[in-house]
Formats: sequence, C-alpha cells, structure tokens
Amino acid sequence: MPAGRFFRAVALTAVVAGFLLSTAAGRAEEPPIETLMKQGKEAFEKDQFDKAVALYSEVIRRDPKNAEAYAQRGRAYGNLGNVDRGKKDCEQSLQLNPEVADALNGLGAYWVEKRNYSRALEYFNRALLKDPQNARYLHNRGQCYVLQKKYDLALADINQTVQLDPNDAHAHYLCSYLHLIRGQLAEARSEMNQAVRLEPNRYTFLYRAVIRFRQGELDAALEDLREAEQLNQEGMDFYLDSTKHLFFQGDGDSAAALCNLLVFSDGKNADFLLLRGNLAMQSGRLDEALADAQKALIRKPESAEAHEMMGAIYVVQLKMDDALAEYAAAIACDPDRASGYVGRAAVWIQKGELASAHADYLEAIRCNPESAVHYAAWGWQFFANRQHDEAMAVFNKVLELVPDCAAGFYGRGSVHYIRESWEEAEGDFTEFIRFCPEDLRGYLARAAVAEHLQNWEQMLADLSKVIECDEENVDALQQRAKLYCNLNCYVEALADADKYVRLRPDDSMGYTLRGGVLAWQMEWEKADADLQKAIRLDPENVVAYYVRATTRERQGLLILRNANPDCLFGPGGEAPQLLSQNQQFDPKIAPLPHAAEIGKELKAPGEREIAGNGFPSLGKQTEHLDRLLTIAELQRMPAREKFREALKDTDEAVRIRPDWPDIYLLRIRLHGRLEQYDEGLADCETLLRHDPQNVNAYLARAGLFQQQGDLDKALTDLNKAIQLDPDNQEAYGTRGTFYRLRGEVEKSEADFAKVRELTKKR
Repeated sequence: MPAGRFFRAVALTAVVAGFLLSTAAGRAEEPPIETLMKQGKEAFEKDQFDKAVALYSEVIRRDPKNAEAYAQRGRAYGNLGNVDRGKKDCEQSLQLNPEVADALNGLGAYWVEKRNYSRALEYFNRALLKDPQNARYLHNRGQCYVLQKKYDLALADINQTVQLDPNDAHAHYLCSYLHLIRGQLAEARSEMNQAVRLEPNRYTFLYRAVIRFRQGELDAALEDLREAEQLNQEGMDFYLDSTKHLFFQGDGDSAAALCNLLVFSDGKNADFLLLRGNLAMQSGRLDEALADAQKALIRKPESAEAHEMMGAIYVVQLKMDDALAEYAAAIACDPDRASGYVGRAAVWIQKGELASAHADYLEAIRCNPESAVHYAAWGWQFFANRQHDEAMAVFNKVLELVPDCAAGFYGRGSVHYIRESWEEAEGDFTEFIRFCPEDLRGYLARAAVAEHLQNWEQMLADLSKVIECDEENVDALQQRAKLYCNLNCYVEALADADKYVRLRPDDSMGYTLRGGVLAWQMEWEKADADLQKAIRLDPENVVAYYVRATTRERQGLLILRNANPDCLFGPGGEAPQLLSQNQQFDPKIAPLPHAAEIGKELKAPGEREIAGNGFPSLGKQTEHLDRLLTIAELQRMPAREKFREALKDTDEAVRIRPDWPDIYLLRIRLHGRLEQYDEGLADCETLLRHDPQNVNAYLARAGLFQQQGDLDKALTDLNKAIQLDPDNQEAYGTRGTFYRLRGEVEKSEADFAKVRELTKKR
C-alpha cells in the first residue's frame, strides 16, 4: 500500500521567480488578502506546495492574526516534509482561533507521521466535530484506523469518504484494500476498478491483479501485472514491499497469491521464486521454502541469496553443518555481501566457536558498516546470559569499528546500568538518543538512570517526551506517576494513574499504581478499594501486596501520631521516637532528633538532667514515664492491628516472590513494630544469607538490636554497614545517635559531622 496522503510526497515545482516582488511604488497594487488565499488554495490543489507556502506567508506578513493562513501554510509545510514547521503553524492557528478545523486536522496528520495514532485520532475527532461531512478529515481518520488495524472503523470512514467525494481515487483504493484483507473479493474488485479508472498507477494495477488472480481470472490478472510492471521503477523492491505489507497486515492469502502470480508470470525468474520462498519461510512452511530456494539455484546458480535462504532454513531445522556449507557457498558467490557473514556467525555461535563468529562479524562490518547491528546483537546474547564482561567487550568493539553505531551505545549503556555506573550509562544513552531521536527506548533508559542520579528534572523531561510521542505507553505513565509522588505533585500523579487505568481497565498494575498514589494522598478507602481490585484481578500481584502493606503501615503510624501528639514523628506520620526499651526505633523511617530535644519531651517536672545534656536516665523509670507508656500501649492497639494486617500482606508477598529484598525489609520493620524480634532477626538472617553485602539488612538488624536494648550488637551492624557503604548518611546518623545514648559524645559528634558533610556533597 502506498504511503498515506496526509503529507503526500510529490515532485515539487519551482517557485515562480519574482512571485511576490514588491517595490515602494508597487505596494499600492498588492492583491487583496482574499485573492492571495484563493491563489494559495489553487497552488495547493496543484501540488505546488512551495508556492502555496510563499502565498500564505505573504498573507501572514500582512495579517499576522490570520488563523486560516497559518493552518493552510501548516498543511503546505507538511506536504513538503517539514512536519515540525507544519505543526508549529497549526498550533499558532489554534491559538488565534480554536475553531479552525484544518489546523486540528493538520495536527492529527503530524501525530500520524510520528506514529502516535491515539493522539492523532483526538485531533481528527475534534476536526470532525466542527465539520462532520468533510471528506478529507474522514479519509485521514480512516487511514489512521488502518494503521491501528481497526479495520471496521476504517471501512466506515472510507465508505463515507467515497460517498462524499466519489472522485477520490485513493479512498477507492483504500476501500478496496480493506475489503481485500477481509476476504470480500467482489467488493474489493469493484472499488479497485474505480481506483484504476481515476488514478491508474502501479499499486492500483498490482492489487487488482491480485484480486483477479484470487478470483481465478488468470489472463486478466497477468494483464494487470504487466501494466504494473511498466509503471514500476523500483524493481523487485516494489514486489517485496507489497508482499510484506499484505503479510504483516494479516492477509497471508493475498500475499501468497501475489507471489504465485509473479512466479506464474515468469517461472524462470529466480527473484520471484526467492520472494515466494521467503514468504513460505515466514509462514513456517520450510519444505516449500527449501524447494523454491533450490529451484532458484537451478535458474541462477550464483545466487548468494538462495544459498543464504537455505542456510537459514537449515538453522531452524538444527542442521548446523548443512547451514555452514550453504553460508560458505553464499560467501563464495558474493564475498562482499554482509548477510552471508552475519548468517554464518550466528551458526558459529550455536556451535560454540566464538573466535570464528567474531571474525565473520568483522567481515560483515567491512562489507557494510550497518552490519554492526548484528554484531551488537551478539553482545545482547551475552547480556541475556549475564555475561556482562563479554557483552561489554562486544559493544566496545562495535563502537571502535563503527563509532556512530546507535545499537553499540544502547548496549554498552545497558551494561553500565547493570554495573551501576550511572554517569557512563547516562552518557551512552544520550548518544543513542542523538543518533535515534525517534526511538523512545533511549528516553526510557535515560530516565531510569536519572532516577538513580536523583536528577528529577531530566527524569521528568524524558518520561514526558515518551508520553508526548506515545500517550499509551503505560510504562512511562507508571514511572512518571511515581516520580510525581516523590515530588509531592499528587494531582499530576493521580492524572497519570487514572490514564493508565483507562487505557488498561483489566490490568492489575494500573489499580496498584493508582492505589499507591491515593495512599500518598491519604485517601485510604479509595486506595484500599483499588489495591483490593488489583489483587482480585491478579492474586499473584506481589507489588499490590507490597503497596497495601506499606499503606497499612503508614495508617498505623498516623493513628499513633493522632493518639499521642506529644510523641515525636517525622514528616508524614513516621514512627514515634520514644527512646525506651519498651518503645520502637526504626532508622529506616526518620533520623532521631537531637538528644536534648528528646529529653525535653520525656522529662518529668523537676526530674534531674543527666550529664547536663537534657537527656534522662534510661534506667530510671519515673512514675510519670510509667504512666505515659501505659497510656501509649492502649493507644497503640488500633495501630498494632494495622501493622498486623500489613504483616499478612508481606507474608503473601514473600510467598509469591521470596527473592525480593524490599519485601523482607518491610516485614522486618513490621516485626519490630509488633515487638516480634525473633521473627525480624530471622528475616535479617535470610537476607544476609542470600546477600552478605546488603547494607539495608544490617541497618534493619541494628534497629532490632536497639529495640531489644543491645546497643553493642546494634553498633556492630552499623559499623558493618558503613564499611560496606562509606557514604551512607543513614548509617552515620543512626550510629551517632547510638553513641550519644552511650555517652560517647565525641564519636557522636564526629558521625553527625559526617552526615552534614555528605549532605553538602549531595
């Protein structure tokens, strides 16, 4: 099928020299704006788009607020291929007058060009609301539906287009095509007859030939095929592209009919046999494909392509020695053809002969630098097998040989990401974006790196770019919603989460996301409803259990805060920091305030300060403190119920995914809140058994030891955490507090100074 006529590529006529020359004496004779607009329309209809741009530009010069002129110039720019300039003009038109339907249609065309079909449909629909009988808008929306493979909707729009404009050859062609892929041959033929009558070209003749062949009219089909061949200037590429298009649109019968017709028209043409063989191989009919490749070799013994096809078939059949022989024959036929080396390299890899594979990839790149993509694919095989050193070596070699190979940058950036070399990963993904600005994978990857670098501005920009180009990209919506939550932009987060749910109403993760956002807004009932629905849709959704557990934990903490406002809480209702052996301490929730401030809160009237630091003796339980703790225990009961509910969710999460450290860390925290120290310590041991370098596990265990009153063991774990991560602010802050509790003021101040130093670095 030919390219759409949103921005039809046509041969451009030269601008008439001196078209709008004006002089001081001649300005009085300038044509009226209405005349210029009419002339611009006439030029556009004659496909003289450059002339149309000049005319509309003159109108805008004389009337800068002429919204219609901007819209029409935007259309003309689009047809010249300058889609970004066209978009800018259409947007300016709508700023001046939101009712200009052609500007809306132009923006729809822009988003079709960018393959963002859902956004394109929004603009086409808005244009049709303003002008429901506009054949051009219906045509454009219908073709957009075709690209989305929504054939019923497309056919409805194109049928209406034909009724409104019976002379639209492309609409007849498209209508025929839609009938053809639905197997409605009579209707397809009737519409294609109209297309041939109005605009006889290679496409209309070729597709009518296919229809006639499928109807059993061989002579008529061959006649149309000859007409198409006379108009064909692309050789085999024309037939190859047409076959691929039919096949990938799901019309395998028509694709096969075209191949059979071509072979029937010239049985000695090896290229036609190979085309049919390729289609058979794509369809899994390997015996037919092999037979066609062998016939092609009889007609063209030096055909490297035929040998390569046979090699590919033998690979699928796991006949590796036969495949090697065929690829060797292909290389002998054409030593400068890269695909033979690429195919043989893949066989060498299967046989474990990596040096030979490496040599063939180098030869392929010598023949065609674009073959570096295949070499990079080898690196991805290493990457998938977690052989990161080998993958890095391949990607580095690719970039050494082809410095502008985008695949090399993306691959190397991925290895850097796995190795947590964030700056290097960011640089490689940025290079990938430079070479492939339309490939959204680069923006998603760089956004992931930006999250680790805490570069929120870059992360937001990259995710927004992805969503701008692909509004249905739920991965980007999910990540941006989480980012908005971290930035306390809950309205924006909820908007992204709502859109996710609208796009995928049966997707458990959408409700998980929205439930998490609602929890951040403390809309507990709505959050709980979404999370319950997420679990109902997917009982194995481990993230939903995790989010619900954290939500219930937070509810419990807020209950404590509301019940006892005299207790000290961190931002958002974090754990109370009453420093007694009967109370909890969790360094994961919030750093402890200065000891003097704690003393002011706990000290009974007239109680003596110890060591002049305002901190009461932990060993001395005054009547006031006993009474405070007794009341606190009663007030903790509803909170403890929430913690127990959260604990049940973490148990389910661990059952589903026993290798997720975050689940264990959350469960450890909940065990601590419920004073289930043995269970919490057991989870710490599980974490450390699987990963002895897990810093968070040591921090969590230190918290449990402190709750049990064993500061020595707590300090041992904190020392280990700092040894593993010398820049861990949390570990220094917690250790400094513990030193203060032991009266080791100098060590305490040294740790707090380290925290301040690290904070400045950040």
